[in-house]
Amino acid sequence: MRPTKIGNFNCSIVKLNGKPAFDEFSPRIDWPEGLFDERLHRRTLYYPLGAKDENGEYLRLVALVIGSNLVFSNRIKPIDLEIYTASGKGLIKAIDTAIASLNDKQQEILFSFVVSCTTRLEALGQHIYAEQEKLKNFFGEKPFVVIYASGEDSVGLSGRWVRRNESFNIMSFFEEERFSAN
Repeated sequence: MRPTKIGNFNCSIVKLNGKPAFDEFSPRIDWPEGLFDERLHRRTLYYPLGAKDENGEYLRLVALVIGSNLVFSNRIKPIDLEIYTASGKGLIKAIDTAIASLNDKQQEILFSFVVSCTTRLEALGQHIYAEQEKLKNFFGEKPFVVIYASGEDSVGLSGRWVRRNESFNIMSFFEEERFSAN
């Protein structure tokens, strides 16, 4: 899907593929009719619309549906948009990926700070304890703190600041250096 008309200070999509944005977007995600009303944010924090930026990093985009417009918390460009999907297994696999990037430095970790999306917490429900066990097994006696946030800011692979959503991030501190995993 490609935005063909952008409005409101470059923070909303008025048309996708030449059609009203919401009318083009909603059938592609196959959510129940009537879900998109003023209570949507009480039902879910997750919107499955995103894009890759020029550095190949994934961006989550939709913040709100107003009328037939898709309104964002950040400025957007006319780039190709994608529908994102996730599963419980995929959410837990994100932990394995982050931990694997730290395996060769595991013994040197002094302390770790983990930031994860509240949507992951909501989606996993009681299975969040599987995530906790994985972290406890990996860190052992090393201290770590997990915070669930809505919108996770980090330094991306390109070295620039990135706002992520539905992500799992570990920042570990070492004696003489710092290494982080997204």
